[in-house]
Amino acid sequence: MDSFSKIIWSNLSVFTKAVDKEEEKKLLDNISFCIQSGEWVQLYGRNGSGKSTLLKLLAGFERYRVEGTQRVNRPEQLAQAHLIPIVLQQPSSGLIGSTCWEDVVLMMEQHQVGQPHMLDRAEQVFKQLGLEPILHQPLEALSGGQQQLAAIAGAAAVSSDLLLMDEVTSMLDKQAAQLVLTRMRELNKQGVTVIWATQQMEEAVRGDHVIALDQGRIVFNGPASQWFARDAHNRQGSSPCEEYGFEAPYAVQIAWQLADKGIELHQLPLNMDELKAEVYSYEY
Repeated sequence: MDSFSKIIWSNLSVFTKAVDKEEEKKLLDNISFCIQSGEWVQLYGRNGSGKSTLLKLLAGFERYRVEGTQRVNRPEQLAQAHLIPIVLQQPSSGLIGSTCWEDVVLMMEQHQVGQPHMLDRAEQVFKQLGLEPILHQPLEALSGGQQQLAAIAGAAAVSSDLLLMDEVTSMLDKQAAQLVLTRMRELNKQGVTVIWATQQMEEAVRGDHVIALDQGRIVFNGPASQWFARDAHNRQGSSPCEEYGFEAPYAVQIAWQLADKGIELHQLPLNMDELKAEVYSYEY
């Protein structure tokens, strides 16, 4: 799979465009980070923190005035591509066809994907996302999770190396959200870089890269395990997650309670599967 090597932003500030600079509003303030190819990035932040602005700028939207340096190292044929699609909360906002198959083909035509590769690329994406059984069903007949996967299929067909997800599970029920998250994790294991904007702490797994925004500034940039660690950065018993007003996953809270009783697990579990594994391997 052709892929970029990294995304680098250095001291980047983003403003709304206005004729008079005094009327501009700063949306992102002095942002710096590096995202490596193949990473899963949990982009955390409350509404209005700047998550959507960051994703739109990564996608190539030009509605902003930008100061600082932004660089995406990609192969030449990918660097010349059009906007990278962003998948949004409402699946219908990103669907342009009447069926899953039609939507993906139209999306590729819209982004000028080469004709010789269209069918092969579409079939590959459908297989990766488990959509083959519902390719020709009307989109309105699909569940919310299936519609979101259809929107993701269109984005994946256009941008095979990088996917931008803006709170795509927030409007779904628990079962549909898990379906979408599972399929996206499978794509990531195959080498696709995923930037996953969310407020759902329980969607993190060990090994994720966390970038947290607050009022347009990065307040945390590091491993997910440190985001939930109460001893990180000498925060006097409070994790970065708690400090910025988020509730940690249940598995993390259980690990904290065990630590308070003197039971220190080898690694901090971020979900119930990791918690079970840590408890079973614990040496009393």
